[in-house]
Amino acid sequence: MNKVNVKMNINNDSRKVKYYCPLCKNCLTVKTYILICNNCLAHWHVVEGIPVFGSIKARGELLSDEIKRLLNLTESSGWDAAFFEYAKFQVAKGSMPVEDQRMADWKYLLSLNNKSSALVLGCGWGTVPIAISEICEDVYAIDTVWEKIVYLNILAGQHRINNLYPIYVSDRYEIPFPKKYFNLIAVREYQWSTGQPVSFRRIVRRVYSLLSEEGVVSFSIGNRLAFQYLLRRTEKNDRSHFHNIFGYKHILQEEGFSDIQFYAPLPNYDGIPLFYLPVENNKAMAYFFHNIFPLFEMVSPEVKRLYSFDYKIAKIAVRLALSSRLTSLAKFFVPGFNVIARKQEGMDAT
Repeated sequence: MNKVNVKMNINNDSRKVKYYCPLCKNCLTVKTYILICNNCLAHWHVVEGIPVFGSIKARGELLSDEIKRLLNLTESSGWDAAFFEYAKFQVAKGSMPVEDQRMADWKYLLSLNNKSSALVLGCGWGTVPIAISEICEDVYAIDTVWEKIVYLNILAGQHRINNLYPIYVSDRYEIPFPKKYFNLIAVREYQWSTGQPVSFRRIVRRVYSLLSEEGVVSFSIGNRLAFQYLLRRTEKNDRSHFHNIFGYKHILQEEGFSDIQFYAPLPNYDGIPLFYLPVENNKAMAYFFHNIFPLFEMVSPEVKRLYSFDYKIAKIAVRLALSSRLTSLAKFFVPGFNVIARKQEGMDAT
């Protein structure tokens, strides 16, 4: 079913769905299972109903066995049964499911409408692009891992989501769209990096060029000064591409963004957040530490076990911060950020 659905999306002229040549940015023409540029004559294939820009590399090399099982079971038995089995397996081994809708709760901080066009860089297991598809007219999801794009394609078909378009690229910067095309771009840094360090400035510049005037970007990114890194022994290269809050803000401002807002997805930015804490609002920070942080004691045993080390350290830090009235310093040491920024009108990034 998903193959038919996606093929219809590619060829459905009534919805004005278009793909553009990554080389010359001219509109591509669909001919059966090939996308052809009439300007430079470059062409790309459509595989299993998915536009493929580049060659499909080493299927499954980045995926664990349970994720492969999730993909196979989803295709054969449906998403609901597959995800239930996967979640049960994760809990049994002491872990938590990799994603749920809370990962996209930052969308409620934005003023989007059903005429907005969105791009998701790093689709993960589909949660973020599916959540955005509920409020935007069109959502394009791009990833460099073939299996993740296939999985999202299956989900879109099974849920009958007709405004979500998965796209595979072999290079993270080979994006088949022209400048100023999107109203919203969401970037999950750790999913888009495919295991390799990514220059935040380079991503910002790429995002800037793709955003329309007054367009909005949402980044999920790690914090170089996160207490987990400071207290655990980790290689410096593991966080060499991260910045602190001032570093991120400086780069975004230099590259033409304004109205920059920082939130701390807690307990971690690369998992399922329970809270989005506005880190530059000192009153909100103090309220959180006084009244909400202690509620962690009421979470399930599985969550307590998963975050036991982080919680013990955070508990000590919170006590010190409250006793010394230095809760405002917590923004420097949170695990990561969700950053929302707006493209400045009339600015050009170099």
